[in-house]
Amino acid sequence: MLVMQFAPRGKRSRVVFFERETMLADLVNSFSFRNEAQSIYQTLEEEKRRIADQPDAEPNWDRRLVAIEPETAVSFSDQPYLLPILDWRPELFDGTVETTLLKVAAIPATAQSVGTRDSQSFENDAGQLAAEDGELRVGVVFVIDTTVSMRPFLERTYETIERFYRAFEQFESTSFISFGLLGFRDNIKHDNAGIEYVTRMFQPLDPETSPRQILSNMEQMREAKKPTIDFKEDVFAGLIEAIEDNDWTPYDARLIVLVTDASARTGRDPLATYQGETAGSVAQLARDKNIVILPVHLITPTNQRNNNDAEAEDQFRELSQTGDENTAKYVRADATSDERFAAEIDLLANRIAESVFKANSGQLIGAPGGNIELEEIPSPSKPGLLADAAQNEIFRAQLESLSRQSGGDAPSFLAGWASDRDLVDPDVETLQVSVFLTRNQLSTLDKRLDLIVDAFRSGGDDPEVFFDNLQLLAAEMSTDPDAVRADERQAIQTLLPSFLQNLPYKSQVLRLNRDYWSSLSVALRQEFIEQIEGKQTIYANIFDQTSLWMDFGAGDPGLEATAIRLSNLP
Repeated sequence: MLVMQFAPRGKRSRVVFFERETMLADLVNSFSFRNEAQSIYQTLEEEKRRIADQPDAEPNWDRRLVAIEPETAVSFSDQPYLLPILDWRPELFDGTVETTLLKVAAIPATAQSVGTRDSQSFENDAGQLAAEDGELRVGVVFVIDTTVSMRPFLERTYETIERFYRAFEQFESTSFISFGLLGFRDNIKHDNAGIEYVTRMFQPLDPETSPRQILSNMEQMREAKKPTIDFKEDVFAGLIEAIEDNDWTPYDARLIVLVTDASARTGRDPLATYQGETAGSVAQLARDKNIVILPVHLITPTNQRNNNDAEAEDQFRELSQTGDENTAKYVRADATSDERFAAEIDLLANRIAESVFKANSGQLIGAPGGNIELEEIPSPSKPGLLADAAQNEIFRAQLESLSRQSGGDAPSFLAGWASDRDLVDPDVETLQVSVFLTRNQLSTLDKRLDLIVDAFRSGGDDPEVFFDNLQLLAAEMSTDPDAVRADERQAIQTLLPSFLQNLPYKSQVLRLNRDYWSSLSVALRQEFIEQIEGKQTIYANIFDQTSLWMDFGAGDPGLEATAIRLSNLP
């Protein structure tokens, strides 16, 4: 079943649900749609204030609307809900930006009944909840490349964390934040003594450790004595162990700051500690624990000369698609001087200190710059981008924390129309498509992808052998082997589960044919297979998380279901 889910909060506007399609379409088609949308939000806020000032007054909500997304964020893992799609149609904002208008029902897992309108959704007030119970804890882990030449950046990081604590002592907020520090290098087989380690945890997250002890542990971090075997490093090993080997449960906002000048070993690289991992699978691992990755990419003449910076940028941009995916989090810093890095990291320290102080004094943090700024995605070299991203993520975490404390749910109604893009800034996504799959279906999909990967590995670099292997496998599984042998697309369709073919999206794998595969370079074919293996790694992680699976009444573990992001399907 295709369902919608709320995109992570942050700078985006709240989703409003209209009673009729024509009401929403009229707004979207208007040349002044931004002003009209802002007027809706403003009117709702004014009415909420009027009711607060006059408790006996009869509410007069906008009758065009059946509900609005709560001001506190709704997280599926905390408060499960369904937004099944009842109808849809494509549309354009003022004839330019594509959107999909969706008719959905909204059903929280806790709903005892569902009506035509959810008036209570208009009353949700994050500011009031923050004033009543605003405690917020932040965990920050620095994952830092400690290979040769990184010494200035290690020193700057240590100095900055010292300043973190000075800033927090000023606000008397040290109890609300914890820091961790993990160093990574590369495979040590060619020089064990010189490289020393692949990863090392110098300071795990621990709310009980004193600032003095944390700084003492961090002071032990040094750069490697010898260079690693080539320019790539085992970045994913550092990130995976930062995600898995720290206890993140005490923290509402969870941030990893990655600092490196090298791209990551990925897929089947024999020197990679974790085989089969891709930037996508590591990002999903972080999403599953509500951890945000903030990559700081140090640009040097060497990595540019080797074209390593382009490969690394692609990886780091994908890693940064955690938390609020609508905001930029990838930062480029000129590594010929450590001044830019120092300035960026100092801004980060101050912004986190201010945000934590504000949240724990009973105030809403707010997104950087207030409302959505109608501008292009900021340049990754823009000063302060890292600090803005961190503030936005702490704000998102605050909204989710307030929702958990208040027991806040998704709105509840039988039918309403919404846009999957922000009504104020249509470049921003507000609703994401997911697919509910059972354990049995996901297991079948994983096994079928194994067949495709095995067909590739056994065929070597020969694209003809790969497709011959696929058609042979498909013929063995098909009730009509002759049809499969005659049509290579039919072979792919036979191998993959039938539910994939029924989904209205463009499948990367289902579009494969012999001519297209033959036109790809060896490196691109290898990358294609690595992406499939990365999705399988995601499936394995999903299987292991019992909290993600829901029993809808079947009483059979194999029929428990979970929502799989469309981007995680092959």
